[in-house]
Amino acid sequence: MIKTTGRLGDIAQIFSGITVSAQFLASSRRSGGGIVPVVGMTSLQSDESILIDGRVTADGYFVSRCLVWPGDVLISSRSTQIRARVVPEEAPVFAINSTLLAIRPNPDVLDPYLLAAYLRHPIGQANLLRNTGSSTAQLNITVRSLESLPIPLLPIEQQNKLAALFEAAETQKRLAIQAAESGYRIATELVFRDFLSMEKKFHG
Repeated sequence: MIKTTGRLGDIAQIFSGITVSAQFLASSRRSGGGIVPVVGMTSLQSDESILIDGRVTADGYFVSRCLVWPGDVLISSRSTQIRARVVPEEAPVFAINSTLLAIRPNPDVLDPYLLAAYLRHPIGQANLLRNTGSSTAQLNITVRSLESLPIPLLPIEQQNKLAALFEAAETQKRLAIQAAESGYRIATELVFRDFLSMEKKFHG
């Protein structure tokens, strides 16, 4: 198995999101033209859907440079916890706000799903924390700190297999959590239904 290490900035395009103020949104509405959704850190807290925080006009350099595509990796720039996810294939084109950074890896060199998994792994997070000089109390991840992040590189075919295995494990974990939460909710409803029924009989 051939394994090397490279700088993330040498094998991926990395860019920050746009600062979306109330004034910016107002000017976007007045200008008309193509409108694109804007996504923030709340989307990293959802396992499935991309959550829209607002909409801006797609015209102009400041928005066009913040547009992300399926396969891009999103990571929180300022948070108390490192979060990362891949933009799914079915997602529409959207812009990111300043709470996020986007990583667009060269797909012939680095699998985006394996990269996202590495950024969520304790080893990857420890390496990133060393690069940022941040504490776990308040992270401040920048384009520069991501560009200099060392990334283990396996042959891309091997990366694809590992990424598929990891995604399958993530799916199983998510389904197990959903099933446990559903079972807990049903059991709670049954318990309190009988309890409240007895209370009504007692007071009735």
